[in-house]
Amino acid sequence: MMCKALAEAIKEFPDINGKLSFGCYVPYDRVDISCLVAREEGKDLGFVTFENADQKSVAVLAEEASKRVDSVRNGEDAKKLKKASSPFYYMPTCIGGVVMEICSWLAVPLGLNLSLIDIKRHPAGVAVVTNVGMMGVDVAYAPFPSLLRVPLLIVLPSIKEEPIAVNGQVVIEKVLNVCVTGDHRFIDGTRAAQLQNRTKEILEDPERFLSVE
Repeated sequence: MMCKALAEAIKEFPDINGKLSFGCYVPYDRVDISCLVAREEGKDLGFVTFENADQKSVAVLAEEASKRVDSVRNGEDAKKLKKASSPFYYMPTCIGGVVMEICSWLAVPLGLNLSLIDIKRHPAGVAVVTNVGMMGVDVAYAPFPSLLRVPLLIVLPSIKEEPIAVNGQVVIEKVLNVCVTGDHRFIDGTRAAQLQNRTKEILEDPERFLSVE
């Protein structure tokens, strides 16, 4: 649901949906959203990218997520990821970090497909969503990983029951606080607030704004 709502909101903010290449802004021609996936019982991370997320219904995204998350954890994608990342395990950290930074620069600013190490061009799209709420975390902010090079990181903490005011009355409702990290080279505080408010509006009334089927 969050991926779909975020994609719909970003579609209305084309100045955020892009990358930086040699100091120049280059817009993307589609809205791709990624989700982080815990692997090997939390010892490693992978991610799945939903291409054209704004053009897919919630049901289609949910079905795609179920299949691809399982593949990243236990299937063909897991084998590819393990094979691609294995050389980095034997490198000193200082060298591995530099190599990863170079690979990231080739894949995003230059837009190259690095098939030998299974890194596609623009691998993570415009935003990455990670759900830490399932681990009971109330508030969390994620740093930008150098490999993904995205303008936005969205962290979903746990859903809590809290007292809120509704029509002048205090009621207990389920509340989700969405934590956002933004790259200020792409987005300033005003645009971030506008994007956040639009995403919030869509999430609060999905039947009106989202295609569910």
